[in-house]
Parts: sequence; structure tokens; C-alpha cells
Amino acid sequence: MKKIKLLLFLLFLSFLSYSQAGQINQINIISFNVKNTLPASIDEWINTPAALIMVAQKVPGSASLREPRMVVQLKSGGNVICGNNIATAKMVDPFDVRTFNTIDLTGFLTNCRELKEGYYTICAQFFNVDRVPISKEVCRDFRIETPIVDYAPPTLITPENEKKYSVSELQRPVIFRWTPLVPKPKETVTYRLKVWQLLQGQNATTASKTNTPIFTTDVKDQTQTVAPSLLANPCTAPYLCSFVWEIQALNKNGKPLGNNNGTSEAFTFSTKDDTKPVKEPANPSVVSNDATPPKNVFPDDNKKIDLADAKKEIKFSWTSVKPKPQEPVIYKLKVWQLMQGQTATAAIKNNKPFAEKSITDNTETTITNFLTAPCKPPYLCDFVWNVQALNREGKPVGPNEGNSQPTMFFISQYIIQIDSIKVLCTDKPGTYTFSYTVKNVNAGTAKLSNLAITSSTPAGASFGAYAPAIGSSINSGNSLTINGIINAAPNLSNICIGAEITDVVNTFWKASKDTCINVATCRCDACDEKNFVVKAPLPEKINWTNNSLSFNQPISISTTPPKTIKTITAELVYFEMTPQSADCLPCNKEDKLYGHFANGTNTQVWTGVPTNLNISITTPNTPCCSTLFRWCIRYKIEFTDCTVCSKVICYEKKKDGCAPTNTNPDVPTKQPFNQ
Repeated sequence: MKKIKLLLFLLFLSFLSYSQAGQINQINIISFNVKNTLPASIDEWINTPAALIMVAQKVPGSASLREPRMVVQLKSGGNVICGNNIATAKMVDPFDVRTFNTIDLTGFLTNCRELKEGYYTICAQFFNVDRVPISKEVCRDFRIETPIVDYAPPTLITPENEKKYSVSELQRPVIFRWTPLVPKPKETVTYRLKVWQLLQGQNATTASKTNTPIFTTDVKDQTQTVAPSLLANPCTAPYLCSFVWEIQALNKNGKPLGNNNGTSEAFTFSTKDDTKPVKEPANPSVVSNDATPPKNVFPDDNKKIDLADAKKEIKFSWTSVKPKPQEPVIYKLKVWQLMQGQTATAAIKNNKPFAEKSITDNTETTITNFLTAPCKPPYLCDFVWNVQALNREGKPVGPNEGNSQPTMFFISQYIIQIDSIKVLCTDKPGTYTFSYTVKNVNAGTAKLSNLAITSSTPAGASFGAYAPAIGSSINSGNSLTINGIINAAPNLSNICIGAEITDVVNTFWKASKDTCINVATCRCDACDEKNFVVKAPLPEKINWTNNSLSFNQPISISTTPPKTIKTITAELVYFEMTPQSADCLPCNKEDKLYGHFANGTNTQVWTGVPTNLNISITTPNTPCCSTLFRWCIRYKIEFTDCTVCSKVICYEKKKDGCAPTNTNPDVPTKQPFNQ
């Protein structure tokens, strides 16, 4: 940032008088750079290069800063929307010159939520301990733009294109799988599956555009689903046993997400001989015993259901009778509860149904409040269920008296409750502390039987030491907190930890559950004073010749642990010249011609480990005028492990005119400032 301040002598005196009379000019915000466009999430600003950079300088000769405080606010339409205020102004350490980066400035905006698209203003101002302003408020405008993400639509996986099924296979549940949107959206994605049956003379495109789907379902954030049965119409003219299917991705408002209207390419599948019709009854009004009875779909055999879910509702689904009769089909659902020592067959034969329900021409139903109390002897939490197909006269449809094959499901009475999970950074990159609290809400004493990391992003996280150990007891109604170490990538962003508890008396009673948590970005302390020390004393002599300032900057760097320096970069972040009079400036006042390093830019790079940095800065030529030069250089040190630390040093040089007024002009008046 370059500035040329041309001040008349009297104006300069009046400025000094004003600063002495009040405290408004104790600090100058000499530059405040804000990127024109920023992400909506303020947390993402730290990942945006040079999102916010502000350089502030204590006014030379002003009183010492006493507990300075800073206020940073975001405004929209002139109104403050978030940030701190005078009452909550955050104290900063006293400084001569300081560069505030994105992390520093966003630390004042912790109460800001995600911003909507539009124009905003960010303002900064300093105050003293008495809440009196000691700087002017400096504001910069920027815009929030919602990035347009180009999502690749789903790709179909199975049934693969042109797959051949037997008729019996399509009368059973068919699994559909596909890939998710890429990249993964932050919002919930609904995937809509549609299946069409082709008519004679149709191709897949015509069928999907003109026919009514024989099966449609929506799933959220899942990439597979099951169709109970697909032969909704017999394979007799005009219907073929050929099908087409596709997936469309939708947002929460039902609008398409991704290219091609969020729709996948269409795949076809058919029976091995789609010209061979399914056998129909001679008289459609009479149900044939050749019909295929229903089959249980969910709960599938030996399914385990949590007690908490069973207290709310259980959904039952099955396949329809095939071929579909012209008259309505009544499906009678029955559920039996087993007793101690009983088999499923004995329970069906001897026990009264625990629940039953009749549904007409539908293949699913829900029983709410399925289990209102724990299972107590002699009853078990084991259940068996089936469905019987009946016509409207109450006669069975199909063989086996129209009954599906019974299947079992179990309700787990044993519960594990995860009360809290915390994962925090440590001083050592890649090492985290964790705290995980498990509660035993069961009647008897439990023990911790397993603890595992079920997943992490990036993958590969593992436990270090933790306590208490596996096997620790948890009394009924009590909690157990496990504390320990996790070893993972330094950029760990999410981790899932699972625990299992087992009843001490009845070891068959177990419950397990995993819980996931986002891990906050770890603060890098590689550049803290304890780990990074730069010794850069002011040069003994600064020369001004014609139109150039030149000097040698001694520099030495030490780190803990030791690191290898890759490059040192000098960045000229501030340049100011104050001549004795505006008339002293050359006719060409174009500031692009000076205030740079000798290479014509504001950046100069050294490789390796130099001990002296030879620096030259171009200036205007004011041969017979006294001139005061001020400039600040940020020295950026990059190490071979890719960490980058920096230090800002500010300088002054007084060049006397034809009548010198300074007997020792080569001694800089500024002290180094460690950033």
C-alpha cells in the first residue's frame, strides 16, 4: 500500500495541535484491504487468500496506548447486523505497527451467522480503556455471492442397462442403486426413483415421457431403495415385460439439482423372454390358486429394532399377489409375540395375535405405539409376522391359504445412551483429546464392552491411550466418561466414535451406538513466540542517494522444533513520504514510479538462509528539500514443511535539504515490530 501525503507545513502543525487536544489520532488505520467477493460463511473467510488485511500504526509521538480495544462490525444498508460494540470491545495488545489478518479480524465476528447474498460493509475502529475513540472508523464494502455449483447428476448402477430378469425375480423385491450428486451438496438431497413399463411399439424414451410410472418413491440422502414388486401389469398385450428407470435429484423445495435437470441417464431392463406372457386365470373374476402369494419385505427376517423406535411405530411391507387380480385384494397382517421356550410356529398356532390389521390393495402399513411397555416374563421381545391375501368374500388368494412365509424380528430392550462427545486439538499437530460420556439407563449394572472409531474424515484416525479401560462398570442410572487421545490427520474435520455396553448379569443383553462430531479447525501455533523467533535489528545505516533508499537488514531465525528455511520474502506493505513542501515534488507525481523495491515490484525473494538482506527502494528525487520517508516491510519466512511465519518492521529516514537540520540522519527512529 503506497501513499504520498503532501502536507503544507501549517496544515501539519494544525494536525498536530488537533491530535494533542484529543485522542482520536492515537492510532492510524493506514490500510484496510477487503476482497471484493467473499463466501457466505464467515468461517470460510480464513480459507480465502488475503480475504482481510488491515495495518494499523500508533501515531508517532502520541501517548502510550493503554489497553487499546477494537470494534469490528458488519453492516448492511447502514445497519449493524453483527460484530462487537463499544461495550463489548475486545482488548488488543499495545503496538507500534500491527498487521491484522483474516483470523484476527473474524475473531471479532463470532456472533455473525451465514450471510445472505448481497452487499455489505465491514468497519473497524479503536477505543481506549475508557471507551473513547482513538482512531477514525475505517470501512470497506464487499459482496457476498452464492457460488454456483455444477453438480454431476446421479449415475445408475443396478439394475445395469439392458439387464435380463426372470419373471419370478421381478415378482420379488428389486434393489435399485445409483451414485450421489458430485460434489456432495450441503443441503439434504431427495432422490426420486421412477420406473415405467413399456407398451408395444414404444421405446424407453417414449415410455418415460407418456406412460404413468408403475413405481415411484423418494429417498433422502440415500443412494439405494427397494421396489416391492414391478409387475404391476401382466405381460400381455399391450404391456411388455420391458422397463425403463431413472433417478432425479431434488433439493428441499422439490427443485432439480444438477445438470440435465438433475436427472440420470435412463436404463432399461426386461424379462429373459419379454414376449412370453404371465399365465392369467381363465376367468379374471375368480382368483386362481396359481397366483403367487405375498412375501414379507420389512421387517426382514431376524431384523433387530430398538425399543425406542418400537415405542413409536413399526412399518410393515410386503409384495403384492401376482398376477394382480382385477378384484380388490385384502391383505391381513398378523403379528405374534413369542413366550419363553416357544418357537415361531408354536406362537402362531397357540398365541393370540399381538397385533393385526387389514389393508385393501396396498402393500404396506404402519402400526403406531407398537410396544408401550418393556417385555416381561413369560413374554419375550421376539415377534413373528405374516400377511394373508384374501378376496372380498374372505377367501384365500393363491396357494398356502394366501399366506406369506412368516419371518421373525426382535426388539432390543437394552439401551445405550450417549450423553456427550468432545474432540479438541492439542499443541501437537495430529494429536487430539477426546471425552465421551456413556449412560446406562437400564435396570442392572452394565460394563463398557467396546469402544471404537467407526469413521473419520480424513480416514485413518485411531485411539491412543484412554481411560477408564474396557470392562469398566456403569451402575444403573449412572454415566461413564472416557477421556483419552486420538491420533489422526492434522486436518481432521469429522469423527464418529461408537461404544457398546453389556449387562453384567445377562451377557446376551447388549447395546451399541456411534455418534459423530465435526472437529474445529486446529489453530496453528508454529509462529507463536515460543516456537518462532526472528532477530532483525535495525540496520546501522540507511542511505539515500538521488532517488533510492538502500540498506542491509541483518536477520536470524530460530524455531522449535528446528526447521529448514525454504525462502524469505520481503513485502513492502506501507510507504509514505512527507516533503518539506509540495513544491519539492517533481512535476511527475505518478506514484507508480516510486515506492517499490528496485526490481519494480513490492516483493523481493531470497532462497536459503541469508544473514543479510540487501534492500533498495525507489523514491522521488527531491534534491534540495528536507523529506521524511516512512515504510514498513513484512518479512515472510516459508519453511520446507510448508508453514509460513512473518514479522513486520517499520523504518524512518529523514533526508535533509540544502540546509541540514539533523546531525545524525542515518539512525532510524522506529523500533522493530514483531507480527
